[in-house]
Amino acid sequence: MATVTTPKRSRRIAVSSNMETMLMQFTFIETGKVISLDVTKVIDKALFDTLPETAQTALFHGLNQKCRDCYAGDKTDADAEKSLVTVIENVESGKWKGARVSSEATAKAIAEVNATIDSAVQMSTTLFMMQLGAGKVYDVAQIAGIVNNPKVAEKVIEELRTKDYFKSPLFDVPVA
Repeated sequence: MATVTTPKRSRRIAVSSNMETMLMQFTFIETGKVISLDVTKVIDKALFDTLPETAQTALFHGLNQKCRDCYAGDKTDADAEKSLVTVIENVESGKWKGARVSSEATAKAIAEVNATIDSAVQMSTTLFMMQLGAGKVYDVAQIAGIVNNPKVAEKVIEELRTKDYFKSPLFDVPVA
């Protein structure tokens, strides 16, 4: 089996995999630094050799992807190296999942999603309150059907519940 080199979109790190030597190498293009993953620490070479070629390729692909994903959001080579070394150490010691570290970008994205949901809840609640004031009556199923996002529908219903707008027994039906 030949060495396979995977081009990186950012061209920051070149990845090469060799199924014969059971080695994956991540080369930082700017510095030339090489970080290696010894696949024999993940699976015994003798066992690996008994696998069909498709399974061998899938195993290497999964390890390659795991390593590349870990540094995808890192801004600097130093951060990418730290992320890569941590994941390789974890994988080589038998841990697929390590502790997740939330980046500033992730925290900002989560805050934006929460703000969007809060805004949708506020607008939807106001709309339903206005329609209720105009004599329209809704039950939980209708609200869930009108508000496409289940999380928003649950929050709208919760908000309406706190304002005591529903007196119907249908209101106690959980949202699907």
